[in-house]
Amino acid sequence: MKNLYEILQCTIDSSDEEIRKKYQQLILEYHPDKCSNENDRNKFIEIDKAWKILRDKESREVYNAQLKMDSVNKPLLYGTYKLNELLKSDNGYFYCKCRCGGSYCVDENDLDDVMDKCFVECDECSLAICISIGNKSLVWTVFAGGSFVSLGNMCLKYGKKFVLNCGCSFIMQCSNV
Repeated sequence: MKNLYEILQCTIDSSDEEIRKKYQQLILEYHPDKCSNENDRNKFIEIDKAWKILRDKESREVYNAQLKMDSVNKPLLYGTYKLNELLKSDNGYFYCKCRCGGSYCVDENDLDDVMDKCFVECDECSLAICISIGNKSLVWTVFAGGSFVSLGNMCLKYGKKFVLNCGCSFIMQCSNV
């Protein structure tokens, strides 16, 4: 959800009068009678919805409280790791230790729907880490004693050397990522 103050180009500290003036300015600028662009019409609707919430003192206080709650609920980031930098257990969990002595742990199956990155909280403290998934096609596993490499749907074998679609190559003595 977009921040209503940003939609009206003001801040949470803006007075009621400042918000009203900004609303009037923007509503004239993006009014459908003056604009033929579909994006401008959508902007007009956003401006109107923001104004309906922020003009009323009670609904504005509720909205401000929600903004503060959202900012408090963000995890405190301890660090960012690439998936291959984490340890992997035999039962399919990626993990690493936290500075408090706890650990960050995520099931490999939980990462199937993650496209870019995810956040994992420590099991002991309030810290979290960001795991950068990156290009999943580069994550490989050696099967059947090193007889082939699985890259999702792609398996490429050239003698004892395997070539990945990114141009990288490795020898069969590689260990699992």
